[in-house]
Amino acid sequence: MRGQAINIAALANMMLAGIIDHYAAAGDSTLPARRLVVPGESRTVAWDCEQLTVSLVGVGWGQALDMSSPSASAGPHTGVTALRHAVLAATLVRCTPVPAGNKAPTVAALQAAGDQYMRDAGLLSQALVELCSRIRQGLPSEAKVQPGAVEPIGPSGMFHALETTLAVTASRLE
Repeated sequence: MRGQAINIAALANMMLAGIIDHYAAAGDSTLPARRLVVPGESRTVAWDCEQLTVSLVGVGWGQALDMSSPSASAGPHTGVTALRHAVLAATLVRCTPVPAGNKAPTVAALQAAGDQYMRDAGLLSQALVELCSRIRQGLPSEAKVQPGAVEPIGPSGMFHALETTLAVTASRLE
């Protein structure tokens, strides 16, 4: 964030770093080594290994969908038409236990993957809540920051994923 504008690239990198930092603070060292901000839609980025990615969902006019209406505040009024929003997605891709030859994955392997999946959902959700608090401190008073739901994707082939979003609404984006 610089001046009164939200730097979308900096925001994406802050989201990535915030998730990494949250996992480290929780004592969880299971995040994949491949961690990056990607171009394009997160769900179409190649899933050729486990990875944590952040991508742009979109930039638009007004406040982001599903955000509460701005409340009245002292000072010059900022109308909805003066606001812009950016929505980013974080996608955590993990390996899915798959059959080996003619043998189905073991119950133990499926249970371990399921346990990690549920832990990831909680960690991602909490990471975004904490990240929103940090981001909000550096923004102008009219800005809004909101974490999204953590949603499942897949499994698809040998992988499954969780995805969550972060929406930021402010008067200027760069």
